Amino acid sequence: MVPTSMEVGSVDMLERIAAVVAVGVPGVPRHLVVDLRSLDESSPRGVRLSMVADVLRRTVGLIGTGEPALIELGDGARSAPRTQRDALWIACPTVRTSSPGQAEAIIGGPADVVVSASGGPSAGPGPVPGRRTLLVGPVLASPRVAACMAEMLDGDDALAVRLALLRFPIDRPAALSVARLHRARETLQRWQFKVAYWADLPFAPAPPALADPLRVALGSMDTATVLTILHRLEVDLHVAAGSKFAAFVPADRSLGLDLQHLVGRLHR
Repeated sequence: MVPTSMEVGSVDMLERIAAVVAVGVPGVPRHLVVDLRSLDESSPRGVRLSMVADVLRRTVGLIGTGEPALIELGDGARSAPRTQRDALWIACPTVRTSSPGQAEAIIGGPADVVVSASGGPSAGPGPVPGRRTLLVGPVLASPRVAACMAEMLDGDDALAVRLALLRFPIDRPAALSVARLHRARETLQRWQFKVAYWADLPFAPAPPALADPLRVALGSMDTATVLTILHRLEVDLHVAAGSKFAAFVPADRSLGLDLQHLVGRLHR
């Protein structure tokens, strides 16, 4: 039996994994809804909500039998430009609507998971029916930080913003700073270079001691832990370069950071 609505942020690690893995029943289409009503989708909070829904869709697609459909629920309150969503590697929703009732009609019942801003229903138009709810914390950014973030989103550093937001547990506030945004840009550039370098070296499978913790963290949408593991792996002198490549690339299929951007280009 599918449990009733559950805040993913309130359950332990194993329950989080089960909540993601069991999003759908085999043979039955799986549906996610991201509730962007009353949100400026170009704002830090709107960007984070869309990005989390994208990571969830990617992750469920990897550990399940296919990528689930995503219903985007919005009311037209300043939609994010398509170019910005492309730069952030956020895929187009399967369907976009402004009506929760229409979303239910499209799905044929409540969504398997609703991705929603924490505290949103009390200040917004009301909760969306769903079997599970993944609450996403706010983004804490001063006007100066928000301006820096907007500049990066409009330039070539949008994925650095994505990386900076993924460093925080999804259900907690993301306290951004200009320094954190710049560090994320440096990390992203370094990882893209290293992944390209590792790709040219003999391949080796990621050992279970690396692959298993990554799989658990990804399955539970614990992106902060995933990034911590990758940081430690990057500098671990006891792990072969080919094994690092074998760990970074699958993780990036969920994170969506384009870490293979330079593969095959370094020697051109």
